[in-house]
Amino acid sequence: MSDIQRKGSVILNAVIGNDLFNDDCNLYYFEREDGVKRYQAVITLQSDVNLQVIFSIPTNTNNIYIMVSDGDTHLIRQLFAMLEDSEEHEQVGIGFVQLFNDIRLIANDVKGIILLPINTSNILNFLPYQIEIKEINYNFILVVFLSTNEYVEWQTKGHDALMDYFIENEKDLVSFNLS
Repeated sequence: MSDIQRKGSVILNAVIGNDLFNDDCNLYYFEREDGVKRYQAVITLQSDVNLQVIFSIPTNTNNIYIMVSDGDTHLIRQLFAMLEDSEEHEQVGIGFVQLFNDIRLIANDVKGIILLPINTSNILNFLPYQIEIKEINYNFILVVFLSTNEYVEWQTKGHDALMDYFIENEKDLVSFNLS
């Protein structure tokens, strides 16, 4: 069993070890021109097959990006691969904001993403902040889409104000309709 398979197996068991999910996990990867692969997995919720949990299986980083969405899983997987690529050049962690100019996202008023603690999600809050695999700690990090208004709130008033804005506006962390 390869290192990525072993790592993927442990991460997968941590995620689907909860009875919220169906057993239909699909594994994917994107391969860059230089041969580097970025791996992701997708599973559905038992309560709603339109909702899927998408998460990364890191290759040479320590962050596991995860999201529950009703959106285009291919697009979300691409975003996760881009996040992992970003880690080669910059510090990525809780509070990190990444802007995107993808027309599919813009059409749905998605300006970018923000990375939040896993317990922000009421669906994924059973996951630990970290999981140890072969003496290396990997962080579960929730990926949340930001609308233009949310991005402006974050940019002008900061992280805490954005969290208050999410609460005041009852931010839906699941329904993005990115299909």
